[in-house]
Amino acid sequence: MPTSYITMLGTGNALATSCYNTCFTLHDQSGEIQLVDAGGGNGILTQLERAQIDLRSIHNLFITHTHTDHLLGAVWVMRMALQFGYPLHVWSHSKALDLLEDICRRMLPEKEAAGIGSLVMLHELKDGECFAVGSMRLQCFDIHSTKELQYGFVATMADGKRLCCLGDELYNPLCRSYAENADILMSEAFCLLCRP
Repeated sequence: MPTSYITMLGTGNALATSCYNTCFTLHDQSGEIQLVDAGGGNGILTQLERAQIDLRSIHNLFITHTHTDHLLGAVWVMRMALQFGYPLHVWSHSKALDLLEDICRRMLPEKEAAGIGSLVMLHELKDGECFAVGSMRLQCFDIHSTKELQYGFVATMADGKRLCCLGDELYNPLCRSYAENADILMSEAFCLLCRP
């Protein structure tokens, strides 16, 4: 049986020009794929192609927060699902979902945007809520940002391994119960510890 694994699609900050913005996929043993964030634009399509991941095989997208380098690629992921007619579940807090839906309804052709709610389903999560993607169980949590509402998550894989995504800020001790005993700990903001 195949194992669970991660594919990094991008890294870097919002103004990165020589690499794609932060996003990654979680693959579970059943073959389900969870896309986490989507970077800042249509480069997500190229990154998935380079990683040999068929966009049509992604039916779940988790958005951590509304910064452009995490959210705007989601517009392209949604557009592709709407245009080519495959289901997509988008998971996040209300602020991210409201903004994403507003952008898509204003910018996409009316015929495509009509599929929001039926073909592309938006799932509002509250702090601490759980949801499943294939055999993965995910629990979201508020990272307690002072700048922007942002959710991290803990993903428990079928093999029992735990991945904790702390989001786009430095570790907050209020998140200790989620990060503790994680097999994999991800944080986009470790580099901030090196600033003078």
